[in-house]
Amino acid sequence: MGEYAMEILYGTSPETVNEAYNLRFGTACYKSFSPEIQSLVNTLWESLKTENSTEIWVHSLCGLIVGGVFSLAIYSTYIKKKRSKDYRTRDKSARYTPKNVN
Repeated sequence: MGEYAMEILYGTSPETVNEAYNLRFGTACYKSFSPEIQSLVNTLWESLKTENSTEIWVHSLCGLIVGGVFSLAIYSTYIKKKRSKDYRTRDKSARYTPKNVN
């Protein structure tokens, strides 16, 4: 981020922030790191942000759920059509069957 990041982002220096915070709470809130530590923190932060944290099992589980929903939709459509066909057959046979007249 560079040594002037605090001034660019907040319009003040780290020392000013610490002085204001010390007056209010009695302890420092911002600590300047050495260049080596700052480089390590930046490297770790970048790797955390760019690392693909989604595991393969998440993708597999999502695929399984989508496949299950798709299969359920196909099965439901099949059952609905089968029942509709059965009802039409039943109604057609009821129309042509003579009724008992007493």
